[in-house]
Amino acid sequence: MKEYQVLVIMKDIPGVLSKISGLFSKRGFNINGITSGVSEKDG
Repeated sequence: MKEYQVLVIMKDIPGVLSKISGLFSKRGFNINGITSGVSEKDG
């Protein structure tokens, strides 16, 4: 099975991460891990 890494830059708005992970889930993709942090660039 192929593995991919996806980089997403978004604004810090409640519920956005949940919506994005839901998009992956609806398509049957598994998320093995999530790393988050502050960016120098406004998202």
